[in-house]
Amino acid sequence: MKFLFAPILAIILGFTSLQAHAQISTRPAPMWEDYKKTALDIQSDKDFVKQATELAGGDAARAAASLVQIGWQRIGEGDPNHAIRAFNQAWLIEAENPSVFWGFAVAAHIRNDELKIVSRWFNRTRQLIALKGLPENHRLEADEARVLAERGEHEKAKALFEKALTIEPDYIPAHIGMINVAGELGDTELKDKHQKLHDELVKG
Repeated sequence: MKFLFAPILAIILGFTSLQAHAQISTRPAPMWEDYKKTALDIQSDKDFVKQATELAGGDAARAAASLVQIGWQRIGEGDPNHAIRAFNQAWLIEAENPSVFWGFAVAAHIRNDELKIVSRWFNRTRQLIALKGLPENHRLEADEARVLAERGEHEKAKALFEKALTIEPDYIPAHIGMINVAGELGDTELKDKHQKLHDELVKG
């Protein structure tokens, strides 16, 4: 899928003048949770969706995908709050886009939200993937496994890395995750197993 050019994306982001946004300018909440929107906010949401879709040539999915892309760029820059703003905008356009909730999960983890909140977004991503009849995603499982490992939940991380490798046995990041988790768990045999598999994949 081709994404919108950067100038158009900047214009889309410039449309977010909702009062709700101002209320949570320092720590935006996914889907603006716990903020009761006014009639003006709701109308502003509608206007934003209309304008963003028009800028995408009438393709709402394209507009949402562009905002999701910005969200992931912000995550890569270590800016979870602006990432969540972008994912919120994408959510206004496509409320059941799994990538939006995946982004919420990773951004929430980066800014050290409670693990139960992060897990909720990962689980919502899975629900939407299943709802849309899409195949299980090894990258999603590995991402949550990495989050769990970084939070010290090594056994849970191990289970999800194993799930990722069941879906895609040659997924190198999951093998690296297993190497690290096995090391933390003191499981030398498991660590050596995945180190070997990793080395074979890297050699090709």
